[in-house]
Parts: sequence; C-alpha cells; structure tokens
Amino acid sequence: MTMNPVDPNRVLLTGENSFIRLSESDGSPHLTRVSHWRILLSPQGPGHVLFFKSDVVGDEIIIYSDNIGLTRWLQGEIESVLFPEFADQEIPVIDAEFTNWETVNRFGLKR
Repeated sequence: MTMNPVDPNRVLLTGENSFIRLSESDGSPHLTRVSHWRILLSPQGPGHVLFFKSDVVGDEIIIYSDNIGLTRWLQGEIESVLFPEFADQEIPVIDAEFTNWETVNRFGLKR
C-alpha cells in the first residue's frame, strides 16, 4: 500500500511556480524548459530558484538561486516528481539575485 506523502494538517510550501516550455510545433519535443519558483515559506526558508534547460545552451541544465538549501529541497521533494532532470543535485547552482519589476498592469501608473 502506498502512503500519501501529503499531510493535510501541515503546510510545507507556499509560493508560486511559473514555467515555460517551448517547442517548434504542437506535440513536438520541448526545445526549452524553464521553471521559476518564488517561495515564501518552506522548510528551507523563502527564496527563488530558476531551472533552465534549452537547445540554445546545448541542452545543459542551468540553475540560478538565492537560496541553495531551498534549491536542493525543491530538487529532492518536488522536481524529482515534476521533471526528474532538474532533480540532479550534482548540478551546480549559480548564486543569483531576483528582482520583482513593477509594471503598469500590476501596480498602476505613478504620476
């Protein structure tokens, strides 16, 4: 019997995960795959992680993060299920700074 990994009484993760997958045509293999995590609460604290794989860089996986502990936790707990290629913890993590750009659509026009 498989045990459910979700405890309905405990929040492990709060945040956003946006992703982009690009291909030449509908149904063809993905040429580029990007997964961005903006986490407010996790066992490893808040932070951002960007997983990137593209034919533009020879299908190499590149990871940017401002919290390596969060990165490794996401790899082990979530990316291992969503996209196992991003879960390899031998991939180096590039230290990065993430910025939230204000836009007219999001915050309105300042005068």
